[in-house]
Amino acid sequence: MSGDRSSGFTLVELLVALSIAALVAGIVWIALSVSSRAVATLLERTGTARLSATAASRIEADLTAMFVPAGDLSCALALSSTPFSVSFCAVFSEGRAEEWLWGNPYRVHYALKGSDEDNRDLIRVLTPLSGSIRAATNIVARRVRFLELQLHDGSTWYSNWPPDSGSTIVPRAARLSLLLQGMSAPHEAVWWLPAGHVASNRSDSPISGGL
Repeated sequence: MSGDRSSGFTLVELLVALSIAALVAGIVWIALSVSSRAVATLLERTGTARLSATAASRIEADLTAMFVPAGDLSCALALSSTPFSVSFCAVFSEGRAEEWLWGNPYRVHYALKGSDEDNRDLIRVLTPLSGSIRAATNIVARRVRFLELQLHDGSTWYSNWPPDSGSTIVPRAARLSLLLQGMSAPHEAVWWLPAGHVASNRSDSPISGGL
């Protein structure tokens, strides 16, 4: 009988080849899975950062439109840090910025809602001060882990307003720190408040002085 084997692979060789192929496929699948999760995490963080920036811009726009009529306590600004809430009156112009006197006055109220302190919703309630329009409520940001708003009187930052009982002073600037679930660092912003200034020139802003 000849010692030469017939052409082809033995069962052992086939099993070895299949094992190697399975191992390579497993490594490739793990690499793709890790890469996909990394891309998904990056996209989620980018999207969350944009949502945070959008929410901060909404708060900034509302506070920038704030007005405080002299002697009218119904439109007084009120800020509480624990639990977070801020309420004030604002005028939103229907036309050009210089036509704000013909805009619509509203009471604006922000508050955090939810039982989980690390996962709450930031709610905005817009209540007309005149007319028959109903109040509108919407969610500005979801999954809020941390939110701090501070107001500046020209010398000091305050997390609660007014700084003194019975004070009618109007803040000159505001700064916000907002952290949503999935963000590694909070979104921070500082801006000038026109209602707290007599001058209309933004060069008088306290922010430019290094707040």
